[in-house]
Amino acid sequence: EKTVIVFATDGEPYGCGVEGSNLYAKQVQAVKDAAAAVAAVAADIPTYVIGVGPSVTLLNDVAVAGGTAPYLAVTVGDPSKTTADLLAAMTAIRGQLASCDFPIPTPTDGRKIDYNKVKVELKPSGGGATQTIPYNPDCTGGLGWHYDNTAAPTKVDFCGGTCTAVQADAGGEVTVSFTCEVQQNAVPIK
Repeated sequence: EKTVIVFATDGEPYGCGVEGSNLYAKQVQAVKDAAAAVAAVAADIPTYVIGVGPSVTLLNDVAVAGGTAPYLAVTVGDPSKTTADLLAAMTAIRGQLASCDFPIPTPTDGRKIDYNKVKVELKPSGGGATQTIPYNPDCTGGLGWHYDNTAAPTKVDFCGGTCTAVQADAGGEVTVSFTCEVQQNAVPIK
């Protein structure tokens, strides 16, 4: 699982110390302060920004600092359009969070992963049939999956086109199955 911050706001700061004279300068400083706080944790916790309404142009600075620019704009004026835009923004964020690499676990019983038996499957949203994603060691054509390092694999990585497809299907499910090598226990014959 990945932790992120989704900052949704109806506009640039106003009120709570950001009112009165020099309003714009105070708004700019408040956004800079927020961006600095976001930048401090961006390496571990990216921040996505959803700006609802017309006065949100400064918010892109927060999205940049959070490593997720540009901010996602939601229009107002038509409740059904606002709802649709907000849902689309959340779906876009969820799609960007879909992982395209999967760490290979270390078996706890001392056995080793059989790298010839790794199986990767995608079950698309909407009830479609589960698809097996093929192994493609050099990502020819951009589809499939490969190991991060064929000599000493630590991750299963999707090729570019497969990653894009998985991220576009926010409701889809990826399953990566690992099988351990069969241990041959020598039993002395008497």
